Amino acid sequence: MKYFLLIILCVLSLFSHAEKNKAGKNKAADRDKVTQFLRPKMYSSEIYNDFNFSSHLLANFYKYHGHSYISTVGIDNLSWGPVYSGIFLSEIETRYNTGSKFGLIGTQGQTKINNHSIFGHLLWKVYHYVYLDFLGGIGENHFVLDNTVNSPFLVTGSRRGLARYDGSDGYAGIRTILGYRFKRFFINANLSYIYSRYRQDGYVIQYPGIPQLVPSLTTKLDTFIERAYLYYLYNEHFYPYLNGGLLQVANRRFSRAINQNTVINSPLPQTILDNNGYFLGLGARIIYRRVEIQPSFEHSRRGDAFRNNQATLRVSLYI
Repeated sequence: MKYFLLIILCVLSLFSHAEKNKAGKNKAADRDKVTQFLRPKMYSSEIYNDFNFSSHLLANFYKYHGHSYISTVGIDNLSWGPVYSGIFLSEIETRYNTGSKFGLIGTQGQTKINNHSIFGHLLWKVYHYVYLDFLGGIGENHFVLDNTVNSPFLVTGSRRGLARYDGSDGYAGIRTILGYRFKRFFINANLSYIYSRYRQDGYVIQYPGIPQLVPSLTTKLDTFIERAYLYYLYNEHFYPYLNGGLLQVANRRFSRAINQNTVINSPLPQTILDNNGYFLGLGARIIYRRVEIQPSFEHSRRGDAFRNNQATLRVSLYI
């Protein structure tokens, strides 16, 4: 699934009909430069994330670092009057290493997560450059955990445990999108509210002679995101942009108490990340005939402990 649609889009672009050049530039043509992104399209993206978390308190610490690959295919901007819709499938592969020390107990571990998700949205055009977007999705996760505990209280000094378990996630939200055009610049600003739910099934870490049960855990988050894009409409084929925004976790709820053993045995990023963050990025939308290519890069932080770098390549075929 990762590259199939991407290859199809490139092949189809070789046979697409050339669009006729329009003479003259007027207000209607300028408006079309912005709204052309709402044409129906087939969509494919590849995203690479590199992330790092490091938190210290005196001699104690908790760290993790790793990466993820996100592959997405779908179709977007199917319209019924003022309403546009899209549906997508994604596959996410995440790998990260962990390390911690609490008192005399230390751990090292590796975690692998495979996720398959389906998500979509309904975009309602309220007024020119004013939209409401309703979005949601669900996913299934499979985890593989390899964890080693080091302690002077163990006869052998350390013990290694393995576990496999499943989980699920889902989200629903609403986003308000506002646009404003000034000469060759276009500003797109949006405010989002997202309710998300993560469930980790209960599982057993198979330590030699001493299996350890980890109960199920459900995490619920209420998150607000403010984001803005500044486009420069260079010509009908090239739209470079800058983007930035803020994130706030307004509420975080757990189905059970979170303690030291939760972090040691099953590091869950959503349980320890700071409630506030920001992100900055840049990219470009490059259009040739019916094909659009959109490379982008974004850097984000959550407090002083977490940082993430994301590189994205999106390819769309307008249909």
